[in-house]
Amino acid sequence: MEVFEGPLVIVLITTGLYRASQNAAQTTLSLIAHDVLHIGPSLIGVAATVFGLTGAVTSLFVAGRLQSHQLKGAVLASLFLGGLALVMYYFASSIGIFMAASLVLGVSGGLAMPTLATLATTSERISPERGVAAYTAALSASLAVGPLYETFMLKSSHENVRLSLLAFTPFTILGIVLIVVGVKATHNARSGRKLEVGSLRLRHSKPIRLAISAQLLYQAPFVAVVAFGALIARYSFGASSATAQLGFTIFFILSFISRLVLLWKPNILSPTLLLKVSALLTVIGVIVLALMHGVVFLVLAMALLGVPHGVTYPVSLALIAKWTSSNTRTRANATLASVTGFVGVLLPFILGLLAASYGYRLMVLLILLPVLTLSIPVFRASEARLATQATPTM
Repeated sequence: MEVFEGPLVIVLITTGLYRASQNAAQTTLSLIAHDVLHIGPSLIGVAATVFGLTGAVTSLFVAGRLQSHQLKGAVLASLFLGGLALVMYYFASSIGIFMAASLVLGVSGGLAMPTLATLATTSERISPERGVAAYTAALSASLAVGPLYETFMLKSSHENVRLSLLAFTPFTILGIVLIVVGVKATHNARSGRKLEVGSLRLRHSKPIRLAISAQLLYQAPFVAVVAFGALIARYSFGASSATAQLGFTIFFILSFISRLVLLWKPNILSPTLLLKVSALLTVIGVIVLALMHGVVFLVLAMALLGVPHGVTYPVSLALIAKWTSSNTRTRANATLASVTGFVGVLLPFILGLLAASYGYRLMVLLILLPVLTLSIPVFRASEARLATQATPTM
């Protein structure tokens, strides 16, 4: 029987602590920019783009080249930089400091997420697949609890968005302590040897192309919710900042529940059917977010979008794991991450321009264009078609 050993548990706890603080910064930076610094939506989009671009570059050129014995140091550096970014947001008195904080937060995320994911799969007592499943569950748990904690801090501080964000700095400090004390040679033993990566014919692999399409389909509404969700809640639905954070809580709770269901019964539906359900819920959720009024419909939209957030990523990873060898899986996962990351870099800026020109409702409505377009290959997919057109690399 597979056992979750101490170092892995510490990695999972640290993952939750870090992701909760990072998500708090992502969802609150628009409020700090708007309410404190009086920055418009286009510059808010630029800040989110800075965060995404620096994260993608750091992940690709720094984290992607780390060897096993360097992972612990990279995680510690990411936690320190994450805490530093929160402090910078708190003291930001100009656009320059605000943008610098977004850059530091991006570097932190680019280091943290790939290295924590790798550490979660290096245990000798559980399989890599189980480690990845536990890692994604830890992410979802933190994204459910984090907004609830921030909601409490906003209520306690009378909507002081700076103070509520600063309240997450103990999370990064605790993560540093846990990694220093609890993660030692267990994860450093597998070091020094670079993996040999075989050729990967992505253009000929139907499952990998489906995984990328499914991830891109959900990327647009997810970026809109993370970067502008608080302002959408305020100006489209008349909700307070605390109510917006409650919406985020519902979003991530349902995401977490969806992943728990997949962990409990991974074969509850076929991968293609799961992706079709996720695509349908995404379309409906975007329509509700764009056209409806009132707090009830805000909560409904966040709930509808929370389920595909929980399902799409693990199912996409499962498709890649099934149709690639161990030598090519890393490159396939990196391709999936880089493609979605690149889109995530561009979208905040584009969405910010749309919001500044047309308002938040029309911005959300225009998201339907890429969602519907990318839904076509998802709805056309079937297990039989994947089996006949896939070309797994051996």
